[in-house]
Amino acid sequence: MKYKSSKGHKEKDHYFYSKRAAKPCKAKKPVAPKSTFADESFLGSEAMFKEADAARKAFEAEHMKLVKARFATAHKYFSAKDKEASAKIVRARWNKAWNASIKVHEKAIAHHDMTVKELEAAVARKLKAIAHHKITVARLHTANVHRSAALHAWNKSKDALKEAHSSYDAAEADLKDATTAEAAMHKMFDEKHATR
Repeated sequence: MKYKSSKGHKEKDHYFYSKRAAKPCKAKKPVAPKSTFADESFLGSEAMFKEADAARKAFEAEHMKLVKARFATAHKYFSAKDKEASAKIVRARWNKAWNASIKVHEKAIAHHDMTVKELEAAVARKLKAIAHHKITVARLHTANVHRSAALHAWNKSKDALKEAHSSYDAAEADLKDATTAEAAMHKMFDEKHATR
C-alpha cells in the first residue's frame, strides 16, 4: 500500500517525512479504454457502439464549434478588409471630386477677376463718353446761341450749325455704343454669376 505524508504547516525544523502517521493513498480506478470508430473497438457490444457514437457526436459538436469560430473570424477579417478597400475607393473618389471642384473654383475666381476688370474698363469708357457728350451739348448750346445772336451772318452760322449737328450725331453714336456695351457687359456679368 502506498503512503504519503500528511499535509501540515512547514516550520523551520520541518522534515520531509512528517512525524505523524502516514495516510494511505486512494487507489485509482483503472480507466477502461473508450470505444471509438477509429478502430474496431466499437464492435465489442451495443454499449461500446453507443459510447463510440457519443464520442463521435462530441467530436462533431466541437468540430462545428471550431468551424463557426473560424467562420466568424474569417468573416470579421474579410469584412474589415472589404470595408478598408471600399473606404479607400470612397476616399479616392472624394479627393478626385474635391480637387476638381477646387480647380473649377479657382478658374471661376480668375474669370470673375477678369470680368471685374472688363466691367471697370466699360464703366470708364461710359464716363468718358458721357463727358464727351456734355462737351458736345455745351458746344451745341454755344452754336445755338451764336446762331440766334448772329442772324446777319447766316452763312457762317449755317456752317457752324452743321458742324455742331455732326458733332452731336457723333456723340450720340458714341453714347449709344457705350450704352450698348454697358448693357452687354451687365448681361454677360449676370449670366456668368447667376449660376454661382
